[in-house]
Amino acid sequence: MKLGIIDGGIDYTHADFGASGSVADYSANDPTTIEPDSFPTAKVAGGTDFVGEDYDAGNSGSSTPVPDPDPLDNTDDHHGTHVAVIAAGLGVTTNHASFQGGYGGPFDSSQFPIGPRVAPEASLYALKIFGRSGGTAAVPDALDWAADPDQDGQTLDHLDVVNLSLGSGFGVDDSTDPELKAVDRLARLGCVVCIAAGNDGNTACIMSSPGLAPRAVTVANSYADGNPTLQIKVTAPAAVVGSYAAVEGDFTAPLS
Repeated sequence: MKLGIIDGGIDYTHADFGASGSVADYSANDPTTIEPDSFPTAKVAGGTDFVGEDYDAGNSGSSTPVPDPDPLDNTDDHHGTHVAVIAAGLGVTTNHASFQGGYGGPFDSSQFPIGPRVAPEASLYALKIFGRSGGTAAVPDALDWAADPDQDGQTLDHLDVVNLSLGSGFGVDDSTDPELKAVDRLARLGCVVCIAAGNDGNTACIMSSPGLAPRAVTVANSYADGNPTLQIKVTAPAAVVGSYAAVEGDFTAPLS
């Protein structure tokens, strides 16, 4: 299976993707240039950077894309790498090496600081649409690439699945929206397009766009906001026995 991660790139030097996992190897990798024998890899089999390092469709950087061929994830939050690990990580063993399989199990979980994930034998494609921080307007570009990876005008080589863990809350089902149209066109080719429904808390009707596309598979993360409180219980010495709640980071408010 060919799985595209439309996000902030992928750290293909990570051990979870079959590489060394060395901080030095990552630090020595120029995110704008493909060093010899660095990319693609056996696991991260392709991809590209549509926007460059300083791009931001919002206000903090340049809104002008500066594409380059290297989709290494050097974003501030490494969100694309995080998503790729969940989707198709090989697993990392206690000696910090890539797990070599097989994946039929059973597994001794104590041997895996990072266990094998959902589809560890899938090939990953890093479609980088974010700069170091900020927003993006490059989703349609990545969807177009996923439909025709070698850009030869033929779509028989389209990716099998793409994942977009992104979106704008309270989206509008607008048939003229280019992102929604691109999602549906890619889905019509036979690619499963998975998109976040909106990870914005316990809020009704917050469905995000482009997850509103009729042929998208959308998944939501929802939770009850509640009223989280840090609390400790002191059992000794007698002078301070009781329960204490945190106020501005300090446990100074006795509850009992």
